[in-house]
Amino acid sequence: MEKDTSANQEELPFKEPDVVSPIELNSEEAEQPQSLPEPVIAVAPEAGEIDVVSSQDEDSKETPPNVSQLFEYLKQGMESLRGLNLEGFRHIYPVFLSIFGAILLGLALLMTVNLLHSMNQLPLFGGVLGSIAELIGLVALVRFVTSNLLKQQKRAELLTRIAHLKKELLG
Repeated sequence: MEKDTSANQEELPFKEPDVVSPIELNSEEAEQPQSLPEPVIAVAPEAGEIDVVSSQDEDSKETPPNVSQLFEYLKQGMESLRGLNLEGFRHIYPVFLSIFGAILLGLALLMTVNLLHSMNQLPLFGGVLGSIAELIGLVALVRFVTSNLLKQQKRAELLTRIAHLKKELLG
């Protein structure tokens, strides 16, 4: 077996050390005791001492707030709300409403798509209902185009109605 290990050592790009020498310390370093490093952050003199408290002591010290403390917290909250400047909120209120409306519209569309998808999975009802829904949508589109978009006067009325609604909603 020794022959195999020597053959393997010749194939390796490095040689195994014959004798592992322990790290020797200088006689001066061996005699001096190691000291703790200085702390990075100094403790403030007024900080006081840190006490170790068991979790049982903490549980026994916690008392639920009484009604007078709750009313005091509520009073402080109302006073902080009075100090807020709501003029800035009035400027972003239309944007907030638009974003909120878009989120609600997205949720409504998502629910509608899921409902239609589940109805489409029904064997007989889904195929018939899908064809009827497509026919109703096509009829509604043709009716809207013929009543509002074919004549120039009707198109102008529709555009003014859209502009009026936009002005009412956005201000």
